[in-house]
Amino acid sequence: MNGYSDAFYDGVIIEKRRDIINGYKSFFENAADGLFRSSLEGRFTLANQSMANLWGCDTPEEMMESITDIKTQCYFHPDDRQKIINIILKKGFVRDYAFLAKKQDGSTFWCQMSVIAVRDEEGNIKYFEGSNRDITERMKKEEELNTHKIQLEMQNEELQRSHEELSQSQIRYFDLYDLAPIGYCTLDNKGKIIESNLTTATMLGMDRESLIGNYIHTFICKEYQDIYYIHHKKLFETKESQTYEMRVASKKRNPFWVQVESSLSQNNEQIMWFVMIDITIQVEEHNKRVEAENNLQNIYEEARIRMELIDSKAEESMMKFNNSILKSIQTMRERRLERA
Repeated sequence: MNGYSDAFYDGVIIEKRRDIINGYKSFFENAADGLFRSSLEGRFTLANQSMANLWGCDTPEEMMESITDIKTQCYFHPDDRQKIINIILKKGFVRDYAFLAKKQDGSTFWCQMSVIAVRDEEGNIKYFEGSNRDITERMKKEEELNTHKIQLEMQNEELQRSHEELSQSQIRYFDLYDLAPIGYCTLDNKGKIIESNLTTATMLGMDRESLIGNYIHTFICKEYQDIYYIHHKKLFETKESQTYEMRVASKKRNPFWVQVESSLSQNNEQIMWFVMIDITIQVEEHNKRVEAENNLQNIYEEARIRMELIDSKAEESMMKFNNSILKSIQTMRERRLERA
């Protein structure tokens, strides 16, 4: 009875072992990854169908028979095999090592390999066991991503460079536009201020934010508003730039003289560029010169009249003097005749 039981259990164990072996065999033969065993010298001693497919062979047997030197027949760069072996000798295994592989027809693909070294009782390497996987599509995508990343980095650098150039342009714009000694502003076709530099705001005695939205004619002295309207109308009718002078009222100073140069925007003919140059000093100096010239002219006229009066009186005195002398001479002659 015991002998029968032992034989029965031995049979069960053998059957389980057979099932386990068949399971491993099925797993090995049907695995999606290429599974292999290779010698240290560089030959495959065991491979599954997926492994044969990776290297362009019809069967594992064909692969093991046709590939006699793994280093030169399976690696596009033969040095990669030695690199893998060196890593195994140092660490005992290689995990997910990517390399450019070469098929039997010479075509290439990217392969990811994981390998362990199987050693004997003395620690010597008996053979290698591992798996291979075709990662060509993944590498292409990674390359595309890297290329895209490089392009994005280049674009980012270009954007940063453009941003720096824009910042410098804005600084130059601020210096040239806002700090210019001339008042610049942009008006719509109704004369409403839609943009202004700091100089214009200072000239008109307002901060720039408050100035925007006001109409320019509200700052023009009443007696000069007709001049503004005439040139404003002429600008939009003829499209020709206008230059004229007028007096402007300020919130913080006395009315002052400006020279206006207005022209239409090149991009929008409903927008007007309006330039104001403070010419108060020039006008005052001109008025002083005119006044001085008028004073000199008055002095000259007064002097001329006085000279004429002097000349007239001198002539009259001379005539009186001459008449007196003639009268004296006549009297002397008469007296001489009487004595004779």
